[in-house]
Amino acid sequence: MKKIYSFISYIDIIATINTYAMQPERHSVFTALDTLMPEYGTAANWQAIFSFLQKLVYEGNIFTVNDYFSQYGLTLLCQAAEDDDFLATKILLEQYNANPNKGTKSTGMTPLMIACHNGNIELVVLLLRHGANPSIKNKEGHDSFYFAQKYAQYDLLHDNTILRILKTYQLQEK
Repeated sequence: MKKIYSFISYIDIIATINTYAMQPERHSVFTALDTLMPEYGTAANWQAIFSFLQKLVYEGNIFTVNDYFSQYGLTLLCQAAEDDDFLATKILLEQYNANPNKGTKSTGMTPLMIACHNGNIELVVLLLRHGANPSIKNKEGHDSFYFAQKYAQYDLLHDNTILRILKTYQLQEK
């Protein structure tokens, strides 16, 4: 399934950065990020988001990516997992210290649960390597194993690969 990407022009990025520069308090950072986040069902423009985050870092801003939730209740890392975007996920984990165990506001779905639900093996492995906990439960009481098992029912090609990866990881942690 192809994702529809949100289009944010270079002019929009500059306007967002300039608006933030005039009023750099914390709520303005969230407001600026909101303008860069996609509409529901579309993928984020990660180039624009990372350009903005780089500006914040350059200016020595105390904002962390773990503080932010989009208007749909997603953390930046949850959005990257939802987009199936390996590179954005890797950058958020390694350069911005995104918390792989912080879930969405509404459901508590973690990035690992989202990756399992989407059947993205590479993201599952990446998130586990960066400390994602497969035993965390969402607000409905489901963990990553549940979503891996649910995905396996619909994907005969990958069979139970994600479920086996989670179980192997869990055994190694004990």
